Amino acid sequence: MPRSSGLEVLVGFLHVRPNLASLVYTSFVTKAVENKAYAYGAFAVLTKPSAGATVAAAVRDALTAKQKDQLKKIA
Repeated sequence: MPRSSGLEVLVGFLHVRPNLASLVYTSFVTKAVENKAYAYGAFAVLTKPSAGATVAAAVRDALTAKQKDQLKKIA
């Protein structure tokens, strides 16, 4: 993204939708990027390229975790 990083986009999304299940999918991973992603609320950090099954599992896990979290708040 020419004008903003993926982490900046993540922060923007979470500002609008704080309960959004989010993943970071990047080819540029450092420990600092990974730590920031988790600090900003990412459920997982995946490196490119990742197998389709890996991405699908991460999406499923993120959505399941968010759903469980929301159910706890209701109960």
